[in-house]
Amino acid sequence: MQKGWFDKYFTAIKVMIMLCAYSYLVYMLVTFKHYDQLPAVWNHLSAHRWGYLAAAVVLWLANWGIETCKWQTLLTQLQPLSFLSSLKSVFIGITTGFFTPNRIGETAGRALLLQDGNRIQGMTLTLVGAVAQNFTSLLFGFSAIMGTVLWELNTDKLQYTALAVIIGCFIGFASLYFTLPLWGKRLLHITWLKKITPYVQAALSIPYSTLIKVTLLSMVRYVVYCLQFYLLLLFFGVQLAPNMALILIPLHYLAVSFTPSIAFSEVGIRGAFAGFIIGGVGAVLASISVWCLNYVFSMMVGSILLLCTKKTINVKQ
Repeated sequence: MQKGWFDKYFTAIKVMIMLCAYSYLVYMLVTFKHYDQLPAVWNHLSAHRWGYLAAAVVLWLANWGIETCKWQTLLTQLQPLSFLSSLKSVFIGITTGFFTPNRIGETAGRALLLQDGNRIQGMTLTLVGAVAQNFTSLLFGFSAIMGTVLWELNTDKLQYTALAVIIGCFIGFASLYFTLPLWGKRLLHITWLKKITPYVQAALSIPYSTLIKVTLLSMVRYVVYCLQFYLLLLFFGVQLAPNMALILIPLHYLAVSFTPSIAFSEVGIRGAFAGFIIGGVGAVLASISVWCLNYVFSMMVGSILLLCTKKTINVKQ
């Protein structure tokens, strides 16, 4: 059987992805602005604070394990994969998304190893998973905003209006998201959309049970991610009461999730939001450390897996 263009140039594609990913990593290390503050942080580390770092590293496994379960669930009707094959696909997606705006390259990376005919549909399923994660950020972030507004609420009509707008926006987005299995099937029957139906059918015809499962997994992953951040705040000596963490950390992730960025500025944006919302150099370093742990280290793992990959993943490998 003759190879397609993708298989023919697969090695060149791998090399290009790795060059881009590691070029960005070098740029990030060269332009990092907080090297002068690291000695003071290390000098004041006590033994028990290393436990916080160790726990955050353990949660790295939980974080991507949950994301792998999400991806495996989304692929059930398109191309069922084993957990290990799904994990490999997730890490390669991190590598391709590492150097692209808002990690949009992750959609192509996850689908990279799927079989011919499934890659474009796999990309649309990746978007469903991303929307589920963003919905979770909205849910917890808006809850934090509402909690803050209600805490400060008085007779000022402006505050009531702000609260009503927040609730209205969230209900609108939630309604659109949770009715995807209903309006998605209707879209597939529109005449002028027939040409793109083969490419989006997997996403628009996703079962409601799958959507609920993916949403619940996104929520669990969000909690893990927030706990990682909190542990790293403690590691860097930021004293943040748990009740304040329940408000400030979701606000931080809400701001980060919906701020457009290119790869070269993402670290600065995360640090800036952490410094503004939580305050202090420790918060900036904690935010950057969460990103490095979950994406820089994961990118390195993904690049090794990509380098060792010679062909697409078969069904239930």
